[in-house]
Amino acid sequence: MPNNRIEWIDQYRGIAMLLVVLSHTCYVYDGFYVYSMLPMFFFISGYLHKVKYDFRDFVKKIFFRLYIPLVIFGTIPYILQIIKTHSLIPVFNYLIGILTGVGLGWFLPCLIVIEVIVFLLDNMTKSSFINIWFLTLFVCVVSFIGMFFIHERSNVWWSSDTALISIGFYYWGRLYKNISSQKKFSANLCLGIFFVVIFVCISYWLLSLDFYFNISINSISSPIIVYPMCLLSCFVFLPISRIGFWGVFSWMGRNSLLIYCVNIYIHPIASRLLEMFGLCDSYNNLWVGSLNVIIQLLIIYPMSLFINRYCPIVVGVKK
Repeated sequence: MPNNRIEWIDQYRGIAMLLVVLSHTCYVYDGFYVYSMLPMFFFISGYLHKVKYDFRDFVKKIFFRLYIPLVIFGTIPYILQIIKTHSLIPVFNYLIGILTGVGLGWFLPCLIVIEVIVFLLDNMTKSSFINIWFLTLFVCVVSFIGMFFIHERSNVWWSSDTALISIGFYYWGRLYKNISSQKKFSANLCLGIFFVVIFVCISYWLLSLDFYFNISINSISSPIIVYPMCLLSCFVFLPISRIGFWGVFSWMGRNSLLIYCVNIYIHPIASRLLEMFGLCDSYNNLWVGSLNVIIQLLIIYPMSLFINRYCPIVVGVKK
């Protein structure tokens, strides 16, 4: 992997990635991740956005960093279907999927749509600080209104419906980058932990009142409550991510795409290993769920070493 990385960004992505793994593994942690994990990814993607690309560079970025991993990891469920059904019908579905983004997961297609929209808007407007403020406000209003009309996962091409909801968080990341470039923010561990604890307490309280949010299936109970919580989550984890000793989060951040794409397949393997020792029901058991997460990360770690060294193109990195 390239060495010119910003440590706090890796740690921020690592925290978000841990929340994703927890969401696939243990429901007991709902208050930690339900409002946080995916808005954080869109937020940091917006922060990392390069203001101006020419068309050729933009196409290369989308193709190598997002589309190739989408196509490669998107083959896994179809290969499993072929093995299970002894039929070639999944091949046809896969070919349709690589053209429409349907059936290959939702996050990468959604991010591709957001990047295309942002590229078009960038080339239609001037990239001044004031314009970023107005553009962020406009996009967030559209995104917020979209939450009232989009309520469940559908087979919309390239997850464009979810992109409409998520693009607001992307623009908040861009706005934060503009603000932070003019003002330095200091890291404070105690303050960071305090913010996280308060946020988690509020999250559990709102969940007890059935204010639920799952952006992956467009499940939104109340946009008026949920949207501010999602936006708040993007900023709550910033102070703690700037503390420079969370090694496991740095690794998870550097390998977030790989972990995201294989986690759903590694989770059942970890569950089977735990069942061999009589440890079942990781979804509802705090300790079993935590052990499941640790086993998953231990399995993925050597995979990350091999892929990063021998075939980084799999995760969108050119040698």
